[in-house]
Amino acid sequence: MKIIVHFGFPKTGSSTLQFGLFKPLSEDGQLLLSTWRLNDENESHDRRPSSQLFCRKPILDEYLNFDDEKLNILSDESFTAPIKLRVNNFGHDIEDPINFPKLIKKQLIDKFGHDIEIQAFITIRNQSKQIYSQYVEEYNLKRYKNVDLVFDEQGNVDLNGFDIYKYDEYINTLNSVFSEENVSVLFFEEWKNNFDEFTLKLSEIFDIEHEIVKKQLTNNHVNQKPKKDGGYFTKDGKDFIPYFSNEDMNKIKDYFYEDNLKLQERFNGKYDLKELGYL
Repeated sequence: MKIIVHFGFPKTGSSTLQFGLFKPLSEDGQLLLSTWRLNDENESHDRRPSSQLFCRKPILDEYLNFDDEKLNILSDESFTAPIKLRVNNFGHDIEDPINFPKLIKKQLIDKFGHDIEIQAFITIRNQSKQIYSQYVEEYNLKRYKNVDLVFDEQGNVDLNGFDIYKYDEYINTLNSVFSEENVSVLFFEEWKNNFDEFTLKLSEIFDIEHEIVKKQLTNNHVNQKPKKDGGYFTKDGKDFIPYFSNEDMNKIKDYFYEDNLKLQERFNGKYDLKELGYL
């Protein structure tokens, strides 16, 4: 049995991958997708695989009804949701998501035994743009609960609780749990800047014909927000959120600077992280 666990990250095109690519192929019987709200858009947030793990509970067994004869994909971008977001759902006594890879591996082995192949897949995005996008996505926290995900009471950037976005550290965790040859990392920026190369890599990871991947990702865009010069509207169109200032963007880059230097060393010769906005 082969299982690919799609760990996220949030705001890196996960919904489009899940519902624009994997779900149609799952419905055609080419693979088996397991993800939150796959067949019920009103499914409770508490049932979500990541929610169970944050609450120190096992993933619900129905999410692990896999098929020996197909590629199985367990996908939840909130496996890599920051603690600073999830404390608003479950309180402060929650599991650190850095521990999710080993917890998921243990649950899969306990259920299926050691004779399974488990791979890990993530997409990453430069944190300053990623966190702005998440700020827009989660604006209801500010609107209804007066909880600001990014700024403190003085209006300063406060990234305590965002350490899961230290990508190099997270990749090291995945490598230690699944071994390096079973871990795949793609860049969201490559999706936007070099679509053919991104989709080719995606097709190789999931063993899906390249032309199918290109067609599905060209025709299906999920969870897009209305945009105009200077920022984005929230999904419901009620609020316009201007882009973070250059000063605030630089503070975000500074927070992740040391880890991104290690990330640059990891991908040296393949990507210029300064050019991509990470450094």
